[in-house]
Amino acid sequence: MTLMGFEKRWARSIGAALLPSDALGSLVTEVDPGDAVAEQVRILPWYSGFGIRASIWLIWFAPLWIGDDPTTFGGLDAVDQVAMLETLLHLDAYPIRSLTLLFKLAICLGVLGRESVIARVEAYEYGREAFAREARAA
Repeated sequence: MTLMGFEKRWARSIGAALLPSDALGSLVTEVDPGDAVAEQVRILPWYSGFGIRASIWLIWFAPLWIGDDPTTFGGLDAVDQVAMLETLLHLDAYPIRSLTLLFKLAICLGVLGRESVIARVEAYEYGREAFAREARAA
């Protein structure tokens, strides 16, 4: 399953609210959140990809039925986007809360699970020597 172009843009916008560009010493800026989520959808079984796609649509249109103004997630400013995500993550409705958590999981795995990011944060002893060589060469 593949995301459509507008779904990747929506995922990029939602991902930027979940993982700000200054997170982890700007490591997050190395990976496009929309591409990361699209990759997750592409490699997962169709039913998992469908769940992530549903979560994108749910989060994008949530301000229409939760907020006061008739707008989408992209029409909110950065502070209101974070507040909307917090609201969705704390709703009593389990399916909504779960889909929001599913997107959060997908974006974190897609961005923070990249080899380049793992090597830069020196997780699991992964890539420490290669990163040290690059640092010495620079």
